[in-house]
Formats: sequence, C-alpha cells, structure tokens
Amino acid sequence: MAKTKVALVGCGRTGLTIAHGIKAAMKDIEVVGHDKERDVARLALGAKAIDREEWNLPKACDGAALVIIAIPSGGVELTVKSIAKDVGQGGTVCIVGGSNADNLALAERHLAADVALVSSNLVLHPEQVAPGAQPGPGQLKNAVWSIAARGSEEQIGAFSSFVTLLGAQPVFVDPAERDGMSLSVDALPAMLDSLLMLTVSGDAAWRERGWAAGAQFAADTAGTPGAPQFIAAMMANQPAMTHWLNQFMLQCMALRDAVEEGDAAAIEKQLASAEARREAWLSNWRKGRDTGAAPIEPQGRSMLSVFVGQRMADKIAKRPGGK
Repeated sequence: MAKTKVALVGCGRTGLTIAHGIKAAMKDIEVVGHDKERDVARLALGAKAIDREEWNLPKACDGAALVIIAIPSGGVELTVKSIAKDVGQGGTVCIVGGSNADNLALAERHLAADVALVSSNLVLHPEQVAPGAQPGPGQLKNAVWSIAARGSEEQIGAFSSFVTLLGAQPVFVDPAERDGMSLSVDALPAMLDSLLMLTVSGDAAWRERGWAAGAQFAADTAGTPGAPQFIAAMMANQPAMTHWLNQFMLQCMALRDAVEEGDAAAIEKQLASAEARREAWLSNWRKGRDTGAAPIEPQGRSMLSVFVGQRMADKIAKRPGGK
C-alpha cells in the first residue's frame, strides 16, 4: 500500500523542524521536500528530514494529503495559487507563519471548496530549544501550534490530531487576535533588533567600535535580516503596532530618566521587574498550557485516519498512550 504523502514547501529551519517531527512520529508517511534553493532541499535530504526532494513545485504537491508551506510570507500566495490544482481531493494546506487573516483569504481565492486551509504559527518551547539550535527530532515536544482554519470539522480535527501526534499542543485562535499578538512577540523584537543595529552603527566611532561587537551583539541583532517580512503586518495593524512601540518608548524613557538622575535604585527596580516577569513567563511554559477545552472526540471513522489513512491511524492507536 502506498504511503500517505506530505509535501513540505520550504526546507528552512521551520520546515525542517516539522519534517523531523513527522519522521520521528509517523513511519508510514512519505515527506517530499521542495525549496526554491535546491541546495537547501538537498541538505534536508542529507539530514534525513525528508524522503526525497522535488524541484518541480506542482509535482512535489501532486496528490499530497497535506501540504505544509513554511516560507517567507511574500511568496505564499504565488505558492498556493501554483499548487491549487495539485493538492489531493479533500486534502489540507497548512501555512506556517504570516498573517492569519491574509492566509485564510487565500483559500477563498485559490483553493477548491473541499480543500482545507490551516493558517498557523509554531511556537517552540523556550527552554527546550536553544536559540540557533539546528532543527532535529523532539523540538516540537510541548510546542504550541496555533490554528485558524477553513475546512470541515473532520479535516480540522484530523489536523489537530496530527499536531498532537508530533508532540505539540494545538491551540485554536481567532485570526485577527493572533495577528495582533504576533506584532508584540514577532514583529516588535525584529524591529528593535534593527533599531539597535542602526543606533550603535550610526555613531561616528562605529568603524573602530565595531571590532568590540562580537557573537553576543550578533545574537542581539539577529532579527534584523527578517524584519522586512513584518512590514505588511504592521501596516495592516497600525494602531496595535503603534501601541507596542509606545510601550517600548515608555520603558526607554524611564531608563533614560533614571540614568540622567543617577538613580541606580530605579534602574535596579526596572530590571528586577523585567527579570521577574520573564521568570513568570517561563514558569507558565513549564507548567504547560491548559486551554480548558475538552479534547475533540472522533465520531465513527477516526479523524486522524482522514489524514494518514485508517491503517496508520490504527497503528497509532495501538502505541503506548494511544486511545
């Protein structure tokens, strides 16, 4: 019996993380990788994250039960449009990253009514995946995978089961609300990285001082190259982005005033507050996220079988911890 096909469009860090998760959890799945940079796809093949690479995009997605798109948002619409006729009947297209509202609109413009579209964001556990770590098996464990979707209850339930199988927690979100949240935790850090680079390098002494900036400064400004991808999101949510920039400037002004006044105690208080809030945030991650929602119970045919096929779903059910 032919294996269930999953197409991975984009073999960068996010794509490889998902691919490794699939390979570790689901042995009867064929993962076909595509990347516009062919060397990137070949590296993914060498890392055994994918079973084979396919240079032709429509061919890579032909007959796939699931297509995962993990590329910069600027290329997403063209990709969806290009593969619309190749996704398997009743299949699912999952876009990872970008604007949920914009992604869902693509389904109405380009996909058949029986093809589900899942707009998602993958948030890895901050203490289980080190910054800059190479993608590998196990990195999806305890991650949060947000879901905003268009499709049947069966299709969406199947995708939720798929996410759970990979070790992540599916969390259903309101598209607009999640897009607003993304500005504070995704766009704002990238913008601040860019502004830090401009601030420090704009000084006349940067030519000499630049040699004092090393690995730590590179890490502190790592979001700079990716910042442009958030411009469209900022323009679409101007009030929210203005709010977050104002909040950051208030913190900067408080620090500036304390420095000018020589008030070390005020600085210590501000920094202690930041440390305490960070620890509280990490503590919540360690506890795990309880949505309060009851798990989706399949009725009749297993929801997971819609995606992986009944044979694979039966195997999963027999594993330790399976229902």
